[in-house]
Amino acid sequence: MNKYALFSVLLIFIGNTKLNAGGFQINLQGHRSVGMGGAFTAVCSDASAVFYNPGAITSLYGNNIMVGGSFIFPQVSLQTLSTSNINQNSPVGTPIQLYYTKQLSHKWTAGLAINNQFGSNASFEDDWQGKYIVQNIGLTTFMIQPTIALKLDDRLSIGAGFTYVLGDFKYKKAVPVSSASVPYGSALLSGQGSTTGYNLGAYYKVFNSDNPMLESNITLGFSYRSNYLLGLDNGKANFHDIPLSLAAKFPEETSFSSEINLPGVFNAGVYISMLNSENKTFGISFELGKTFWSSYDTLRFDFENQDTPDSEIIKNWKDVFVYRLGVEYSYFDRYYLRGGMYMDNTPIPSGYVSPELPDTDHIGYTLGLGYSVNEQFQIDISYLSSSFMMRGSYDAAGFEAVYNRNVRVIGIGISYQFNQCSLFKKAEKNSDDV
Repeated sequence: MNKYALFSVLLIFIGNTKLNAGGFQINLQGHRSVGMGGAFTAVCSDASAVFYNPGAITSLYGNNIMVGGSFIFPQVSLQTLSTSNINQNSPVGTPIQLYYTKQLSHKWTAGLAINNQFGSNASFEDDWQGKYIVQNIGLTTFMIQPTIALKLDDRLSIGAGFTYVLGDFKYKKAVPVSSASVPYGSALLSGQGSTTGYNLGAYYKVFNSDNPMLESNITLGFSYRSNYLLGLDNGKANFHDIPLSLAAKFPEETSFSSEINLPGVFNAGVYISMLNSENKTFGISFELGKTFWSSYDTLRFDFENQDTPDSEIIKNWKDVFVYRLGVEYSYFDRYYLRGGMYMDNTPIPSGYVSPELPDTDHIGYTLGLGYSVNEQFQIDISYLSSSFMMRGSYDAAGFEAVYNRNVRVIGIGISYQFNQCSLFKKAEKNSDDV
């Protein structure tokens, strides 16, 4: 194998590592929101507002805590010209959410969020047709976000959060080199890193009617989550079953440094709710979001081993919009029924669709149920369904396939509001009357 062929193998190896790490956003950060199609930036009626819109946590009284988790059931299969059906053997994903808010005064509210905002996991049989592209790949991120919000007046609130990010990824693939005893080599790339970012939000009450026959409210929400430049300064690359003649270029172990640029996100939404005299509430929410994937334009990996060529790969991903619509119906503030949909656009250009991350423009549908045990304790359940079929190619590896992807997600969250909120509610009501 000549120098240029070796370099091409390395490009394929590195390109797929970063592709999966940078291209999967987990939009499952609260189960009332998931039930409403994720259109929650202007709703923010529980502690998940710390994530969705820091400015909206001033609308929560007292101390609030919410814990939740999701079970992601992915089903991905593909067909190539030579193989009729290949299945991913991906495990069930289990992202978690923990949110807390504390009302410090009538103007100030603090919050804390711990969640997984980016992550993925995909695996195939070791000897599958695309083993030289990927055998196993996984990314896990944890975000920790302390937040503070200020109510400027009865209508407008703003908030900001500082985010600390921890990331971990692993990637395994076959290397197309052989010897008398093994048909191909193997490579494992792994690394950890940390970084920081921020989260901003604004929440505005456009209209609030106290008509006893039909109370209606209109709110606007805006939020921005910064990009996260996750550095991998102590990454490890391990190569096995490599012929001795190529050991200098693919050593048993070497280090590398790199950066994963997770994108910034902007969301703007409007929420309209109506309450009639029979204590039945109907709300509808619409949201426009934009994810700034264009920051994912190049990849560079610098290897400590001088014989292993460094690499810079052009990706040219694009910024994309997502549209979300959600509705909620409640009866006596005890029983809740929710539904929603979203239209998501893929950031992946033609020619860059790899088997561990097949993606195209698609529509997803959601449902949700909620039950308030009492004024303090509520349980929410959500369900999400997304599916598509597409043909895609990864030109760098000469790989093309027809993909079928179905994702089902079931989530549950528990919210609790502490009793001390009553003092703030009473004081604020008296202030509004004046």
